[in-house]
Amino acid sequence: MDLGIPTLLAVAVTNSLLGAVAVISVYRLMETSIPLGAVGGAGFSVVVIVAEWQLGERLFTITVNEMKFLVVAAAIGAVVGIVGTLLAIKPDI
Repeated sequence: MDLGIPTLLAVAVTNSLLGAVAVISVYRLMETSIPLGAVGGAGFSVVVIVAEWQLGERLFTITVNEMKFLVVAAAIGAVVGIVGTLLAIKPDI
C-alpha cells in the first residue's frame, strides 16, 4: 500500500484532536484530584495507543518504512494538539 499525503494528514489531524481531548480531560480530572488526573491520563493514553494499533492493523498493510512515516505524523499531530490546547486555554491547577 502506498501511503499518500491525505492519509498522513488524517493521522496527524486525528492525533491532534486526541491530544487536545487528552489535555482538557486530564486537567478537568486534576481539578478534582491530582492522582485521579494522572491515572486518567495514563488510562486515556493506553486506550488511544491500543485503539490505534488495532485500527491500523485492520485498515493498513504497510511496510516498515511507511509505518515510520505514520508514527512521525501521529507524533507531530499529538504534539500540535497538546501544545496548541495548552497555549489556547492556559489551564490552572
